[in-house]
Formats: sequence, structure tokens, C-alpha cells
Amino acid sequence: MLIILRKIMKTGVATKDSFALTPTKKYRGKLTVDGATCTACTVCVTTCPVSAITIDTTENETRLSFDYTKCMYCGLCADVCPENAIIQTNEPKICTKQREQLIETFLITSETGDQNGTDN
Repeated sequence: MLIILRKIMKTGVATKDSFALTPTKKYRGKLTVDGATCTACTVCVTTCPVSAITIDTTENETRLSFDYTKCMYCGLCADVCPENAIIQTNEPKICTKQREQLIETFLITSETGDQNGTDN
């Protein structure tokens, strides 16, 4: 028994890779935004029970941000979007040690028709 504990302390414990499993279709994962159809109507912002969604508007662009440190993956934002621009995927959000990497920002370009999704 002592030999096994020494080996574990030196090499660590191998665990099953949790991301090798594919989530079911009903799994509530990351959110995506179709920037070409989003109109920045703020219905999703007011519906979110934990204020995880923000819309930042400057004179040149509009950005919709999801703060995954607050998000409880309820899916209400996707349900109430009148343009169906917010889609909840079954892709899990990868863990990170930096809080800034848990804020995902999408550029809303309903006039030009192209979309950029970036992680901050």
C-alpha cells in the first residue's frame, strides 16, 4: 500500500478525460450569436436573471457580451430572442484560470452581414 501511495505522489493519478465524452443534445452549453440577425433590442439583457449579458454600443460598433462567470445556462436569452439570433449549443465551456477568458464578446453587424466572435 505504501509503495502505491509513493508512486501516486511522484507521478500523479490518471483520470478519464471528461471532454472525450460527447454531450447529449439537451446539454446546455456555450451561447453563440448570429451578429447579422441580432438587432441589439436588449430583450435578452432584461430577461437574464443573473445579468450575465451586456450590450456595449460605441459610435462605430455594437458588441454583445456573455459573462460565463455569472451565466447559469438557463437558456432564457435564447428562448426570448425575437430574431432567434442567440443559440445555445451543447458545446461545454472550457475551464480556465483567468476570469477574462470567461467573457465572450460578439460583434453585432446587422447592417454589413458579417459576424465576429472573440474571446476576451
